[in-house]
Amino acid sequence: MFILLSYSIAQVSNHSVNRDALIGQVANHVKILTFNTDKPVQYVRLIIDGKEVASDSFHSTWNGVKLAVVTPPYSKREVEVYYEVCNMGGYMKGAFRQLQEDNVVQSEYFGPGTNVVLNGWTQIYGYSQHYMGSTKALYDLRFEIK
Repeated sequence: MFILLSYSIAQVSNHSVNRDALIGQVANHVKILTFNTDKPVQYVRLIIDGKEVASDSFHSTWNGVKLAVVTPPYSKREVEVYYEVCNMGGYMKGAFRQLQEDNVVQSEYFGPGTNVVLNGWTQIYGYSQHYMGSTKALYDLRFEIK
């Protein structure tokens, strides 16, 4: 039996986070998002710590993208990203490092809202970790579309 749970996501930051695109969450490890775009999505990519680790391209005629991000429980070391563009799906994975220290802050980004204007690469999901009081990321994951 599959149960969809909707929890508040732990967010430590100085500003509120737009969660409009977040349509579901499962056991705090899976985030499900959906976005409308002003034009068809042609490219997607996964960037970890500033390096592109995976990418895909489409000959899409529909606007929008759906996304599921699976952050692993403590025993695993890879993040998985499932996406759908124009009824075509794909899968990417990359290294995941979750630091469990009292002074490490974790934050997530759920895009600029549900309606995204594509002007070059646009981040629609992000997860980062940094020490409290620092802006230098210890781990930074971004999923972008174009």
